[in-house]
Amino acid sequence: MTNIIFTNSEIFNIQDDLKDALSMFNSRYKEAESYINYLQKLEKRGTQLKFGSNPNLFEINREFLKISRANGYLILYNLVESTIYEATTGLYKHLEYNVSEVDNLIDDLKVFIFKGIQNSTQDNLKSFKESLTLDFRNSIFQICFDKRKIKKMFSGNLDAKKIREFTEDHGISLTLDDESNQGGRLKYIKDTRNDLAHGSASFSSKGEVSAETLNSLCRETGYYLRGVILSINTFLNEQKYHKLII
Repeated sequence: MTNIIFTNSEIFNIQDDLKDALSMFNSRYKEAESYINYLQKLEKRGTQLKFGSNPNLFEINREFLKISRANGYLILYNLVESTIYEATTGLYKHLEYNVSEVDNLIDDLKVFIFKGIQNSTQDNLKSFKESLTLDFRNSIFQICFDKRKIKKMFSGNLDAKKIREFTEDHGISLTLDDESNQGGRLKYIKDTRNDLAHGSASFSSKGEVSAETLNSLCRETGYYLRGVILSINTFLNEQKYHKLII
């Protein structure tokens, strides 16, 4: 297994609210890596398969192989969205339980909160007004840090630009390894996944790629997501969401 996967000691030392994100990342990364490794074996020239008790060996159908490669993009995008969803859920959970005064938040989060209220639907604003008499802080979190908004916020549109905008909006600085390529090919993964999911491209046409290329994409994506999780963990560990009091 690669050094991209989080070890047990790393999981033990990370913020409790992010442990689900680490578990999700490890699980989905292993899934992607295992699938691509199997594809690398299948695409070797001369590879044959045996089905059940049938004694005959069958050549790998090249069309089937292309479709299988294209499926790799769906698996890689699944890795991205599931990891970022869990990491964001952990981030919001931590803020919900550790921020006592909204006024103590850094300016980036205050602006994010203002935009959240500004962009809320009438139903959200109605709930917000009704709960103001109870707890202003909880009303703020209900609108701006509601976990139910996360899937809608990210669904089908996650790439490095979107993730960078999200972290900047929350005042989180990303520290990424060189191996991550700064998430430069996440847009390609996202666009290919969307072309396949929406029917604008065939699986066969998107499978004109080697399993080795998919493996390279998988590793870059893994290093990138690992860096995002660790950056969020540093943000929470050092309570960088709190305004520095001089």
